[in-house]
Amino acid sequence: MIFQFIIYAIIANGLYDIASAASIFKMINYSALNRLSIFTGSQSPVFERVLGYYILINGLVRVFGGMNLYQLAVAKIVVGSYFAEAAFLANELFNHKSVDKTKGEYIIGFCLVMGSLASYNYFF
Repeated sequence: MIFQFIIYAIIANGLYDIASAASIFKMINYSALNRLSIFTGSQSPVFERVLGYYILINGLVRVFGGMNLYQLAVAKIVVGSYFAEAAFLANELFNHKSVDKTKGEYIIGFCLVMGSLASYNYFF
């Protein structure tokens, strides 16, 4: 039961990531989805596109990985996507100071929790 909820949460988060990437690419116009708002200052168009592709890939990994989370190899990839996102944002927040502190800390914490939950079936 708990594992099924975790799967749904991962898939929902993946769908959010895909929609967020579409917002960065200006395929949809919904500012609440645009993750560029977490960065301070203006970003170059190349940075925006690379971030959009990165978020899109994470979303696809989470949607399709969530559907097959019961397989250990897939679970490791999903867990890795969350921990990599947390590491990326932590680097931007603490080393480069290019991320809004409150938003950055929230997303880092969320990624660490989701990454831990994605491994639930194998450790608990």
